[in-house]
Amino acid sequence: MHLRPAGEFCTEAAKYSCKITVKTARKEVSARSLLGVIGAMIQCGEEITLTFEGEDAEDVARSMTKYIVDRGIGKEVID
Repeated sequence: MHLRPAGEFCTEAAKYSCKITVKTARKEVSARSLLGVIGAMIQCGEEITLTFEGEDAEDVARSMTKYIVDRGIGKEVID
C-alpha cells in the first residue's frame, strides 16, 4: 500500500475507539499505526484481514469496510 492511501486509512481507523488490527500472511499490525501498515508491505491484490475488538466493533467494521470499498482500496469479502 502506498503512503497516501495508508495514511488516509490510518487516519480513518484512528477515529474509532475499538481496536482495529490488520493481518497479512506475514504480520499483524494496528490499523492506527502508519509505520505498521507501511511496514506490513501490503501488495496490490494481497488478501488481508481486519479484526475489530471493543465497543461498537460491528458498527466500526461496517464503516471501515464501506470506507475501503468506496475509495477503491479493497473489496468486501466476509467469511
